[in-house]
Amino acid sequence: MSKSKDDQHAYVSRQIRTQIQEFRAERQLGLSIIHMEMLFDETAKGNVERRNAIAECMGKTLSTAIKESQSRTETKARAE
Repeated sequence: MSKSKDDQHAYVSRQIRTQIQEFRAERQLGLSIIHMEMLFDETAKGNVERRNAIAECMGKTLSTAIKESQSRTETKARAE
């Protein structure tokens, strides 16, 4: 390759690496607490394993997450 082609190849490689890094950073952001609460609220009460996992991701115990979910549900029902 000529010098010009080498420079061009290096430039494109840097662009691709930057795009990959940006993509990885976006994927690592995760879900917001609001989305986690929505997932918890929408999960069937009988699916304790999933609800427990979501509660742990929110940094809460299952019992605390259940109480907060009930509170959100009641507030939403009163608003309607």
